[in-house]
Amino acid sequence: MGMQSSIDITLNNPFDLNKFLGLITNYHWTLTYNNSITYLPENDLDFDWEIVKSSDYDMIINILERKKNKLETVGFSMYHSYLHTGFLFHYFPQSNKLMLLLTYDRIKIGTTRFTNFTIYLEEIYKIINQDEIESITCQDTY
Repeated sequence: MGMQSSIDITLNNPFDLNKFLGLITNYHWTLTYNNSITYLPENDLDFDWEIVKSSDYDMIINILERKKNKLETVGFSMYHSYLHTGFLFHYFPQSNKLMLLLTYDRIKIGTTRFTNFTIYLEEIYKIINQDEIESITCQDTY
């Protein structure tokens, strides 16, 4: 059995997806990984991720906004261009929660098998104001 690492965030206020997407590039995050974008399509109930060319960026942004407005789970991959790590980002509009599944070259604590969550949290705090966060749970599951 493999490892799954996740960060679960409960927010105090409604999540501003447009603001978030507008800020991520300022901090070296991108939706593009290997010239493609991974996202959850509209009307998806089974987490069947789809991959499109990075040139379809504007189309994907429109899909994500429509999903949020319809209270569907919003999902896309994010990759950090300097840290060379990333995650699958999930936003659950009905509960106002975020879940980050750390997938791309997870950063570990030294030579251990445990995730260095501090690095990810420092990056998230640059984009999401700490005052907007009610709670955070970081978890490695084996």
